[in-house]
Amino acid sequence: MITADGTVPPDMLSAGIGMSGAPTMIVQAVPNLQTMFTPRPRYRVAFGQVKPRQILGPAPLPNSADIEFPPNIFSMTATLNINYTWTIEVNPLPMAMEIPPPPEAQL
Repeated sequence: MITADGTVPPDMLSAGIGMSGAPTMIVQAVPNLQTMFTPRPRYRVAFGQVKPRQILGPAPLPNSADIEFPPNIFSMTATLNINYTWTIEVNPLPMAMEIPPPPEAQL
């Protein structure tokens, strides 16, 4: 929650939060107003020309696709197909490696 007191000049400042060092949610700061942000990350992959830190609108981008992570999945792969559609796949978890006990622990 961000609280702007009465000293905040109208139409002069913005209030917001950032994630991973970049602005994420920004609104106009209003005197004597509390603003609450509740991030609900959604991921979208897109192909096109976008400048770093360019703010994108809520409308879907052309050549884009939503990426929805199933429970307990932390890595996915998005492949841009030749017809500019996307194939989204869950990355398989690496096989668990069995680590042998140290020699002194073997009987």
